[in-house]
Amino acid sequence: MKVTILVVVIGFIIYRLFMSLKRHMIKSKNLQKEIIYFTEEINKNPNDPRLYFLRGTCYHGQANFKLAIDDYTKAYDLNPNNNSFPYKTGDNTFDNSIILRNRISAKKSYGDKKG
Repeated sequence: MKVTILVVVIGFIIYRLFMSLKRHMIKSKNLQKEIIYFTEEINKNPNDPRLYFLRGTCYHGQANFKLAIDDYTKAYDLNPNNNSFPYKTGDNTFDNSIILRNRISAKKSYGDKKG
């Protein structure tokens, strides 16, 4: 009886780990597609801070903090008047305060204690 319970518990743990890995791989693949899309859009519109911000969030999601920091910095630099921009879809907007918040988070994750 104890062996059966132990086998079931171990099987459940293995299943949960597998599902977690599967979700991570799907997320990573989707983020890579988004990065390619935003890079193509940046090539067409190199002065759009929204595109750098959105690509930066994709890099951030991949834990590629150096590239995320570079994109957040570029988005901030392209928005000197602190304009508010809509996200890709919906009514939510972002401005320099959100860009800086994400940049600080990426810098801390990258190991920059000053952030």
